[in-house]
Amino acid sequence: MGVQPLLRKPNPDREVLIRYLAAYGRIGNNLNQVARQLNRKQGSEEFEVPISIVTQAIEEVREITHQLRRLIYHGSHKGWS
Repeated sequence: MGVQPLLRKPNPDREVLIRYLAAYGRIGNNLNQVARQLNRKQGSEEFEVPISIVTQAIEEVREITHQLRRLIYHGSHKGWS
């Protein structure tokens, strides 16, 4: 058909960044689930972890994810496959 496929295999550097981004996404999802459970137990005797600690962890994961996405995006426009 004379048309190149839209998806090309990423080079090794970009592939690593994509894997890290996926891993951070899973971690962020797990932290979000923990935060929800802690919110449900807040005020009870079972509640032991300050919600601020969980919130801070989620924000740190979001920041790392944002930076990884930026690296992947900018790298893809600097000759990465």
